[in-house]
Amino acid sequence: MLSQKFRLNKDFEIRRVWRFGKKLETDFASLRFVRIFDQPFSRFAFVASKKIGNAVVRHRTLRLLREAVRQKMEMLRGNFWAVVTAKKSLTEKKLNDVLPQIEFLLGKMNSLNNV
Repeated sequence: MLSQKFRLNKDFEIRRVWRFGKKLETDFASLRFVRIFDQPFSRFAFVASKKIGNAVVRHRTLRLLREAVRQKMEMLRGNFWAVVTAKKSLTEKKLNDVLPQIEFLLGKMNSLNNV
């Protein structure tokens, strides 16, 4: 599980990412992010709308995304705030299916900011 210190939990933080962030997409998730220079580490928020399914399905997809980000976080070379939004196609997937997509998103996030 992704530790609480690595999560965005204030409304203004999420709004800042949503308003000023760059957007990347894969088949299972989309990612908005901004580079933060005054933070010692990257922080993430995870979102799943009601379009994905009932509460059980939404929570499962969020846990899946959190775990995938936790496993791939060491590849980040900068400090970011990011919001990861789940897509409906994620509901039937396993962790091994999601890891390459998260790795792609985090790698792209690094390269777009020339860290």
